[in-house]
Amino acid sequence: MKKKMDSIRQELLKSFPNAKIDYQYSNDLHKLQLYFEHFTQTLILERKTVEESTSMELLNLLDIYQIIKNFKDNPKSKQILLTRKGSKEKSIET
Repeated sequence: MKKKMDSIRQELLKSFPNAKIDYQYSNDLHKLQLYFEHFTQTLILERKTVEESTSMELLNLLDIYQIIKNFKDNPKSKQILLTRKGSKEKSIET
């Protein structure tokens, strides 16, 4: 699982070189938090999604559901839950 999450983290670092990115795992959720100067964006993946996917499949999900584009086009605090069936965004009040 670490290798899979590292591949996602590396992809996020390529797209957001100035962001600080932290990884957390709790309650069967993998969380990658991107810290920017005035807001935080979080990508969340369920344990099952990571277990049942290869690294390449997870990177493809980022592309298919336009996660990086969503983070870039709408720079505000939010969380995105990514699954094999889609993504769901939740805005965070700051």
